[in-house]
Amino acid sequence: MLFASIIIYLAFSLFLYSRIFEKISFSKALVVFFLSVFSINVLVCESLSLLHLLDHPWIFIGFQTLVCLVLSLVIHRFFPLSKQDFKSVFDLSDFHLTKFEIISLTLISATFAGFFAIGITTPINNTDSLATHLPRIYYWLQNGSLDYWTTLTALNRYQLIYPFNGHLQ
Repeated sequence: MLFASIIIYLAFSLFLYSRIFEKISFSKALVVFFLSVFSINVLVCESLSLLHLLDHPWIFIGFQTLVCLVLSLVIHRFFPLSKQDFKSVFDLSDFHLTKFEIISLTLISATFAGFFAIGITTPINNTDSLATHLPRIYYWLQNGSLDYWTTLTALNRYQLIYPFNGHLQ
């Protein structure tokens, strides 16, 4: 599922990149990829939360694909691009990474590799995650929604301590 999601986002961000910039650049492509991934993920999570369908992975990836396709069709409708122009954007014959881009790519890759290695080998062990973040995620998965927890007060107020959906970031 994760790899399918990454491929969908990568295709969408490259499509979007070709409409914004004239020549490929690693740093600009990275910015477009991250902005499109995070904005569409928040949109998909919020939409499925309203429908209480957040705990269905196939619906999640289907809705994600649908959002990317609809956005691509709308963008193509208003900003058409010929095949020749599309090929010229991704023409890699004179493409070279600058020293800054090589250093950035190395640091980002090393950071992600380190986080991945720690994430798969170490259980969550800090109090904040054990007492707040994980129970909230399990609550969301159990209820299929990103709603607040109800608190046991006389007025049955919702928790207002955390920013709304701050855990999605």
